Amino acid sequence: MLQQLESNIYEETSSANFPEGVNPDYIAKQVEEFNREDANAEHRDDVLFRIGSHADVFCDTDYQNIQSLDGRLTSQLRYQVIEWVLSHTEHDIQGNLTLHIFSLEQLRAWYEESKNRYPDFEMVLIFEEGIWEEEEQPQPSIHYTCYYRPLPSAPGFDEETDFPVGHFEWENAEYFWGDFFSTEETVIDFTMECYPEQSDFSIPNTSIAPHLLTLTEEEQEHQTVAEMLGMIPAAV
Repeated sequence: MLQQLESNIYEETSSANFPEGVNPDYIAKQVEEFNREDANAEHRDDVLFRIGSHADVFCDTDYQNIQSLDGRLTSQLRYQVIEWVLSHTEHDIQGNLTLHIFSLEQLRAWYEESKNRYPDFEMVLIFEEGIWEEEEQPQPSIHYTCYYRPLPSAPGFDEETDFPVGHFEWENAEYFWGDFFSTEETVIDFTMECYPEQSDFSIPNTSIAPHLLTLTEEEQEHQTVAEMLGMIPAAV
C-alpha cells in the first residue's frame, strides 16, 4: 500500500482550504451520498457532478462532454472531482478508487483488448490515495500504477524496451491522462499503440526471467483487472 496519510496532514486539509463560495455542509452531504453502500454508478456520477459543479471543478468543455454523455462523467472527470474532495476536505472516499473512476465496461474492454494482444500477461491497474514523500508540504492525492504481470508461460522479455512488465512504480494519477496524449487517450492506449502485439517486446524461444515472476509483498496485494471484474484470473 502507499504510505498511509498521517493525522496531521488531514488536520492541515480543512474546510479553510475551500474556495470561496463552497458550502462545507453541502459537500459533506454529497460525500455521504457517494459513500452509500447501495449507491450505483449512475447515482455516484450524479453526486460527483453536483460536487464538481458546486466547487467549480468543471470547465465549459467538461459540461459539454457530460451533456453529450447524457449526464455520465468520463473517467478523467470522476478522477478530478474525487481528487478535489481528497485534496480540499477531510472526507474519505470509501471503496475501491479504481472502480469508482472507471466503469466496468471500460475495464472489461481494456482487459479483453490486453489479453488479445498480450495473452501471457495480466494487466494490473490500481488507483490509490497517498502522498508524495518528497513533497515539502505533502497533501492527500491520488496515485496510480499500471503494469503487466507475466504468467509462468510468458516468453523472455526484452528489458531494453519500456513495456511495463513486472515490478511497478507509482505515478501521480493526472499523468494517466497525459497532456501529450490525444483526446481521451490514456497510458493504456499509448502502450498498446507502442506495442501492438506481445511479439513486439518478447524474445522468441526463451522463458521469462524468474525475477519478473517473483512478486513483492505489496504487489501480492494488487488485484489484476481480471480479479476486479470478478473473473477467474490465470494462475500467477
